[in-house]
Amino acid sequence: MAFYLENTGGCIPHLTHEVLQMVTKEPLCLQVPLSSTVHNQTAVAAYKKGLAEFIGLKEHLIYSTVQDPAMATPQGYNEKDFVSVWSRSGKQQINADKYMDVIESFQPDMYQALCDGDTNLNSSKKRVSKALDRSHKMFWRCLERHENSEVLKKTALLAVLEGGYNLTSREASAKMLSSCNVAGFVIDGLHNNGPDVELLPFEKIKPAIQETVNHLPADKFRIVHGCWNPETVLDLVKEGIDIFDSSYPFLVSERGSALVFNFKGSSS
Repeated sequence: MAFYLENTGGCIPHLTHEVLQMVTKEPLCLQVPLSSTVHNQTAVAAYKKGLAEFIGLKEHLIYSTVQDPAMATPQGYNEKDFVSVWSRSGKQQINADKYMDVIESFQPDMYQALCDGDTNLNSSKKRVSKALDRSHKMFWRCLERHENSEVLKKTALLAVLEGGYNLTSREASAKMLSSCNVAGFVIDGLHNNGPDVELLPFEKIKPAIQETVNHLPADKFRIVHGCWNPETVLDLVKEGIDIFDSSYPFLVSERGSALVFNFKGSSS
């Protein structure tokens, strides 16, 4: 099991670069959402050295994602060829080519394909079907651009698996993308991000996770985004999920709280 750090606009919340160096000298993996960085594309492209060096964190790995798991994503704004992200300048509609232009400018260590993940427990079958079809079309375009890009030769692409809570759709998505030339998989479309995710009962998401993981190769890692509570994280690990983000401890800090764990081990 591994975690990557929440990163907003190139900064780790509540930690300056100097303080981060005091915490650890080890290279970390930083999640950088498109919503907090897309407005920097022109400047980063002109800089020509990638986002990590642009924000002064070149010693760390950069993982570019579409949405910020710590922030609730408004529902109902994705269209046929576009995904909506909310940056500091408002809503921006991003298609696969625009997205890949940004990724080529940022030169991250890994990134997820553009996707329509606007599904949750209450989504209709029609909404799930649209999200699945759109995400697959976006993935194939991202994969095509990725394989033809000289800049991204050393960058890992992650396929995004959709399907909401429809097990037939989950199976179809996993089977279609499981054999693709990608480094790993993101299981998406379980929620709309933000604080409410910690309240999602694991038993509700378990069937969708199991159906997806059952069709994935064992040698490629699996990521699930979201501010899952610690108990759910452990349950997800048991189901084969490898990597999580740190949006949950970030949100706990934002509400003025701290995590305290009481481990009661038995002596042998």
